[in-house]
Amino acid sequence: MKRIPFILCFSLLFAIISCEVKTDDAEKAYEYWSGEKPDKDLKIQYAKYWRSPHWSYEYKFYLKFKPSELWWDEFIKKNNLKKDMKNTSELQDIPAWFHPKKTCIQYRSKEDFDQGSRYYRDSLDGQCFIYEVQL
Repeated sequence: MKRIPFILCFSLLFAIISCEVKTDDAEKAYEYWSGEKPDKDLKIQYAKYWRSPHWSYEYKFYLKFKPSELWWDEFIKKNNLKKDMKNTSELQDIPAWFHPKKTCIQYRSKEDFDQGSRYYRDSLDGQCFIYEVQL
């Protein structure tokens, strides 16, 4: 009898954790990814977010936006990113609006482990793109 509440709680917790999340709503996608609402100095144009229903935290995130220069510089520092202009393999399942220009500077993590996340900032107009993946 004492097992029934435990089994019910465990089942409910498993059901909550194992829900797939998928959205093309830019504001919601940004919130799922960052855990907070966008700052006033972010001009989010498009975003797409997908998270697997698995207990492990697997996701893909695409973002097209124009931040302030200060925001971008802090983001690079906080996430320990470095410039990396090497050609990367083709990104998969990209939205139609996700096309960084040739004038973009590409960044990636300084860490050795790399799943392919890339961050782009156009050196001419400040337009930015984020492709972040964790599988």
